[in-house]
Amino acid sequence: MQAAARKKETTTAHIALDLRVTQGGYPGIGRAVEGLVMELLRLPQPHRFAFIRQAGRPLGAALTAAIRPPHHTLPIGTALRSPQDQVSLPMLLRQDRVDLYHSPYYGMALRPGVPYVVAVHDIIPLLFPRYWSRPTAALIRAWQRQATRNAAGVITGSMAAAKDLARIYHLNRDRITVTPWGVVWRPVPAAAPPGAFDRPYLLCVCTNKPHKNLERLVDAYAQAHDGPEFPDL
Repeated sequence: MQAAARKKETTTAHIALDLRVTQGGYPGIGRAVEGLVMELLRLPQPHRFAFIRQAGRPLGAALTAAIRPPHHTLPIGTALRSPQDQVSLPMLLRQDRVDLYHSPYYGMALRPGVPYVVAVHDIIPLLFPRYWSRPTAALIRAWQRQATRNAAGVITGSMAAAKDLARIYHLNRDRITVTPWGVVWRPVPAAAPPGAFDRPYLLCVCTNKPHKNLERLVDAYAQAHDGPEFPDL
């Protein structure tokens, strides 16, 4: 009986992970999720994954090649943040008998019908609402608040974001897990000019959205620059 109990404890969980952020429109989150999936699939584990993709849009070649039985993709006809997704996603999760849904983005179906974890990378629309129109900022705040309130767990990338989430949305800190995003270095493409990366350099990895504060970065670099040996930016 003890052996049977131990076997039951390691029963496979059926976990749905939403890959629609990798199919365009979410460059940073999409890249991070692609890396997460590739590493998950390399790990020996008992769980089965259903990777949700938007039908009619291509999935990356690396992900397509990596997803093999017992894992599978789960096509859905609706986009993230669409009103239709509020109905379609819960139906899909129930039909596939999913035990846990992992949404890497707050713009999810708010009642997925199964336990879920959600990743919230920041709450900038609440802290700095001037970057958005009032209706957009209000919608984002309401969506984030509802998504985190009912989640079994909340994932974020930094201690600063975790403290913001706990303070602003009144979340118990024990429900928030900080998982810093990693960096993957790849070989320099053969097409790069000879000597292009011989000098040391400072690398800023972000988009040019206002809250990234690139103007301040350039100002700080100009003040710190102290000669020809100083790293390039």
